[in-house]
Amino acid sequence: DLIDEAVDVLNAEGVKPGLHNHVGTWIETQHEYEHVLNAIDASRLGAAFDIGHLEWAGIDAREAISTWADRVQDLHLKDLDLDLARRSREEGLSYERATDLGLYLEPGLGAVDLRGTLEALPDGWDGWVIIEVDRASMDPVESAHVTARWVADLTA
Repeated sequence: DLIDEAVDVLNAEGVKPGLHNHVGTWIETQHEYEHVLNAIDASRLGAAFDIGHLEWAGIDAREAISTWADRVQDLHLKDLDLDLARRSREEGLSYERATDLGLYLEPGLGAVDLRGTLEALPDGWDGWVIIEVDRASMDPVESAHVTARWVADLTA
């Protein structure tokens, strides 16, 4: 009900919100984001998937994008160590502990199929892609260079 009310407020102001999944929030699991997206009309609420957080929760990001293609308005694209993500779920590691152990990596250094994920977007999709490195796995300046090279290779 609170999300529905927030959606009404944003739409009244001319802003179409996108539901953003995130570990440790009300919208973390597949059941949670599907519940909200099924409950609120697509004309009022889009999807703003965070690829890293989907994958961390054990959700195939490509499948989520394909299922909700008509609602995806932006993506937060990040790479991560999928083995550590699996371990964190199986062993009950906290999100903070998994992050401290190196969960997040610069694009192309992790195991998420980022290119395949982007290819799941529908033809003609014109939304935003936000590249994120939640915590650099190296010196921050080098992290920025590695990320920029990955983007340049992807868009070449």
